Amino acid sequence: MFGGASSNSSGPKLDDSKSDGKSPSPEGSPPAASAAVPISNADQAAGGEKRSGNGSPPTRQDTGDKKRRSSGVSSKASSLLASARNSLNFSQVGRSGSDAGAQTPLQKLGKQDPALAVPQGQHNNSAGDSVPGPKSTFRVGVWEDRNKKCRRTMEDTHAFLYNFLDTPAPASDNGYFAIFDGHAGTFAADWCGKKLHIILEDMIRKHPNMPIPELLDMTFTAVDAQLEKLPLKNSGCTAAIALRGMASRQRVLYTANVGDARIILCRNGKALRLSYDHKGSDENEGKRISNAGGLILNNRVNGVLAVTRALGDTYMKDLVTGHPYTTETVIQHDLDEFIIIACDGLWDVCSDQEAVDLVRDVQDPSEGSKILVEHALSRFSTDNLSCMIVRLDKEALAQSQTRQDAEPEANNGAAAKVSEVDKIIMDTKQKIAEGTTPAVGVSASNSGRGYDTAPPQEEGFVPTSLGDALVEEPVSIEEADSPELATGESPAVAAPESKLEAKVPADA
Repeated sequence: MFGGASSNSSGPKLDDSKSDGKSPSPEGSPPAASAAVPISNADQAAGGEKRSGNGSPPTRQDTGDKKRRSSGVSSKASSLLASARNSLNFSQVGRSGSDAGAQTPLQKLGKQDPALAVPQGQHNNSAGDSVPGPKSTFRVGVWEDRNKKCRRTMEDTHAFLYNFLDTPAPASDNGYFAIFDGHAGTFAADWCGKKLHIILEDMIRKHPNMPIPELLDMTFTAVDAQLEKLPLKNSGCTAAIALRGMASRQRVLYTANVGDARIILCRNGKALRLSYDHKGSDENEGKRISNAGGLILNNRVNGVLAVTRALGDTYMKDLVTGHPYTTETVIQHDLDEFIIIACDGLWDVCSDQEAVDLVRDVQDPSEGSKILVEHALSRFSTDNLSCMIVRLDKEALAQSQTRQDAEPEANNGAAAKVSEVDKIIMDTKQKIAEGTTPAVGVSASNSGRGYDTAPPQEEGFVPTSLGDALVEEPVSIEEADSPELATGESPAVAAPESKLEAKVPADA
């Protein structure tokens, strides 16, 4: 009998009316009872309880009570969590787009270090508010974009100061400009934006006679050492920094960079790169990584990091060094127009000269920065975008230089001390104007120390090892002016004979 019932229909035809749970025959089961059977079976499976013989639904009430109790617990937990957040007064982290109740590691460290608690200034300046003074000869403009189609967080940070070192006039035109492109989070970039200029200022005050490139290298080393002691050791950032006006008698631009952020100087419409791209695709950097025991895989250090030099990245600091590439350039007020500092999100889709051409006629630095960022977005850049333009005021630079040149004449007492220095500077400017010396006064190095210690030899200078006096023979002059040499014939035979005849000691 039970076999026929089970073969004709499935579980909904079964009755659970008896206390022992056995199914009666289908003929004795009323339709209403059979309709309610599936619910009772589900209740039995869920709660492990047996229904009463009359088919009443106590299990439904029990299930409803359980739902009401769980919803009540959830609401109480939510209210407790909300009150805890309000009591702790967590601040909202707008840049990273994280939860408003979360507190970043940088904000936690700000309770111990007041410099990290400085609020963002105008243009989201990590160094705080900084405005140009009455004698400022430059203007700064910044534009940034998270590139929300490709990036969930903004990991770039920037900082600038109009009166770096807080020096009095006329040296109050010092400037500090920096962009930091973070990776593996924003911690390292945010920390450098708040602290690097403070560490650099401390280095300059402690070592006033040390060359600025060496001080920049020492600063980067000190930053790495401090980041190593902080949490989030896998966080790092590239850095591109420019200092302006550090010399009192002339305008000098010092730069330092690690990673692939660039610094471009527009000189008479031409793009002059003052940085070096530290990437895995670079042959020199690849050799350095290999010599240090690492490898380049898919143009990445150990297949992980795309840059070969950076600040932070403590877990692989033996390979990814923080020693910067540095330059120093004498600013020419009649030729130099502006400086572009930007992260690789721009340079991945835009060349140096193209960037200069796009913004050369835009006098507002903020508008120029916006144009470059929007240009990168239109070229489908896939990275965060940050761009800073420092527009140099040619007229203000010329007036400032005129005032400085007139100061030694007004101060007769101090004129004797600086007259030789002024003479050297004026002679150099005159040679540059005449074209007898290179127009680009740049000294650069990628060795880590950041500058070339060996001075270049002058053209036409031939060292000699003879200690005795030399007699100038007339024949040497005649042979030098001979038609054979003037017509371009090779002096391979005649020149050695003339030198031998000319370099005869007087007592021979």
